[in-house]
Amino acid sequence: MLGSCYSKKLSEEQYLLDRNRVITNSDKVDKDDLKTVIKQRPNKKIFSFVKFHLILHNSMDSLKVAEREQSKIARKNKRIARKNKRRLSKNKTLIQRKTSENFDSFGEKMLYSIGEAPVVLNESMSRKTADQLHIYLIRKGFFNNTVRDSIIYIDKKYFGLKRQRAEVNYLVEVEDPYRIQSIETRTEDTLVYSYIKKLEATSKIKSGTVFDVDKLDDERERISTYLQNNGFYTFNKNYIKFYADSSTSNGNKVDLNLKIDLYKQKIAKTDSIANLPHSRYKIGGIRFNYVQSPYSKEFTDYYFKGIEYSIQGKNDINANLFYSCLFMKPGDIYSKQRQQQTFKKLTSLGVFQSVNIVTEADTTDRKHELFITILLQGAKRKDGRIEGNGTTSGSNFGIEGSLIFNHNNVF
Repeated sequence: MLGSCYSKKLSEEQYLLDRNRVITNSDKVDKDDLKTVIKQRPNKKIFSFVKFHLILHNSMDSLKVAEREQSKIARKNKRIARKNKRRLSKNKTLIQRKTSENFDSFGEKMLYSIGEAPVVLNESMSRKTADQLHIYLIRKGFFNNTVRDSIIYIDKKYFGLKRQRAEVNYLVEVEDPYRIQSIETRTEDTLVYSYIKKLEATSKIKSGTVFDVDKLDDERERISTYLQNNGFYTFNKNYIKFYADSSTSNGNKVDLNLKIDLYKQKIAKTDSIANLPHSRYKIGGIRFNYVQSPYSKEFTDYYFKGIEYSIQGKNDINANLFYSCLFMKPGDIYSKQRQQQTFKKLTSLGVFQSVNIVTEADTTDRKHELFITILLQGAKRKDGRIEGNGTTSGSNFGIEGSLIFNHNNVF
């Protein structure tokens, strides 16, 4: 009987996608990983076999739900019209009328939020998925692989009702994956090279490991983050490239070349690009720009422990508090991690409505310094609200209230 509930809203030519299966000739392939690539997936199940969300969707008539919704909107708009008539006489803002876009009925929520429309088999999508699985396997080192999709249609009838279900099998055949035979790092930037050599011991890209494009991307991210935390402010992972060569080795092996490009700087006068070594930056100066009140005409500027402060409004925060939140000081080598720690520390105080850090590079005379401006918008020091809650004890109902008062005292 559940089968009839599932296929209730299908046409004669449609088949409900019942299951996807990955069948492979090798235990070296992770089937669960392959299943994440499959785009068209069957309806959700509860208790591993009941498609409750589909049954709920099919049990509701979308036309009747829409009619009931329009009827509710009409009744709601009549009440709004009466209220607007009174509000208009008192020069008050009118209440917006309800439409299908801004009104959600319970039936609609059940149908579209909890219920789930039937997943109808799409044969072209199955073929595309087979192609995507082929590409995914290449990324995972299985250069020699074939993937075919096979669809099984289930037309059996139970109690005179056609089941109209389909299962998709993805048949995966692979040979042994390619492994990394050697790794060589190439760059004309001797300073960057000296830092990358320090990372080799902790790298997951080693000789003998399976070639994996995703792990190479992780390595690019790891190198880039390390360099950015050691002063290389303008460096990013796009300067890192991996080249794999399988033509010079015997068997399923690749030689890997890690290439670090030079920094590309645009020359304004000639509109050309110059390739230069990457530079390490240090902190040239830090400025706090604190807006305690955007409407205040009171401005205060001062220096404290080498940090510049500009305050609009009341100077109600101790300079030591600002200074204690800094994980970097003027003269320090730039670190992206320390900049993020500074941001988190300032936001965790709970006394600022917004925190924003602006970093500007000064490359004049090859100083390679960064000037950091920390923009702070003050939050309300005091706020209060009244909350009411309904209570019940046995068959007795009541109301309880609470007065909540917050005071952000930063001493």
